[in-house]
Amino acid sequence: GCPGSYADADSNKGFTIQNYNGVMLSTSEITLGEIRDGTSNTYLVGEKFRRPEVYETSCCCDDSGVFCGADPDNSRGTKLAPMQDRNGYNARQQFGSPHAGALGFVFCDGSVQRISYSIDLEAHQHLGNRADGEVVSYQ
Repeated sequence: GCPGSYADADSNKGFTIQNYNGVMLSTSEITLGEIRDGTSNTYLVGEKFRRPEVYETSCCCDDSGVFCGADPDNSRGTKLAPMQDRNGYNARQQFGSPHAGALGFVFCDGSVQRISYSIDLEAHQHLGNRADGEVVSYQ
């Protein structure tokens, strides 16, 4: 399957549950009405960064699927910019993918969009936040 992830903004603080302002997070019951920035302006799920050297092996990180529990293997946030998969870098909480130029996100309206790795970090963070009042251009 496709390596996916929760769009849980600000999750690079380890397992301290604070400032979670995305849509999918542990035990969340977020309603469509709580996505105040609009469903077409908010990430739902995105591809996760993985090191190519572990694509086909199991290792201590980045090897679990989205339904394996809330840990850095499957949870990603928008604190850091997305990046293309590469060896030798441990981006345990960044969005990313093996695709050249961009990665895929599903938005809360069900649309699938390619987001450039060079997206402005602030725009990326706003797209991961369901109710910060910021509607941004990402194309």
